[in-house]
Amino acid sequence: MTHNVLITVVGADRVGLVAAITGRLFDLGVNLGDTTFAVLGTGCKFSAVAESPAELAAEELAAQLRALPDLADAEIKVNDFKFATDHAASGRHTHRVSISGGDQPGLVARLSEAFVEFGANIVRLNSERVRGGRKTLYVTNFDVSIPGDRAQACLAAVANTASHVYVLLLSGGPDPADGAALRTYTTRGTQNATTGEGLHADVAIADFTGDGIDDLAVSAPG
Repeated sequence: MTHNVLITVVGADRVGLVAAITGRLFDLGVNLGDTTFAVLGTGCKFSAVAESPAELAAEELAAQLRALPDLADAEIKVNDFKFATDHAASGRHTHRVSISGGDQPGLVARLSEAFVEFGANIVRLNSERVRGGRKTLYVTNFDVSIPGDRAQACLAAVANTASHVYVLLLSGGPDPADGAALRTYTTRGTQNATTGEGLHADVAIADFTGDGIDDLAVSAPG
């Protein structure tokens, strides 16, 4: 017999951390399900839904992880996971929207609102700063589940939403990537109101449904 638990570890990032955590979990007979790991500044977060042996209490599991030298100062939580572990239809991503470019406050919020309008569910979101030379690049990835009959309109709306933050120009065509149709857009010509630097952004949309992506109607900012 097993029971489902949610394991969360927040601590300082260091080499070998994932190996240490997953190795201990394996030794304890814990079977990982949905798992994520991310570096957050100089810290990091590991989270997983896992099947734990019935005789292994959540408190004991947390104590076993806390005993690892790499996790001595980490915040560790183990709680019962009361939701179904299989993804519903809305939890299976159909498209990935990737945006990279200069800093534009509010972009994530505005794109998220555009997805909601078409009943699209954000399955996974990752955003990070990438520093290079004197410039900082912001990279954001949305994995989304979009109803099939609304996908084209939703993607067009997302592209148009981005075009009101950047100037969006169609710059590419279909290109297979990991079995997915990929269409890329590039933004040019705007200026950061704070720094005065010129901005550009690359927007890539990957389709995992097999239906392909038609040209999207992208309007210029009004």
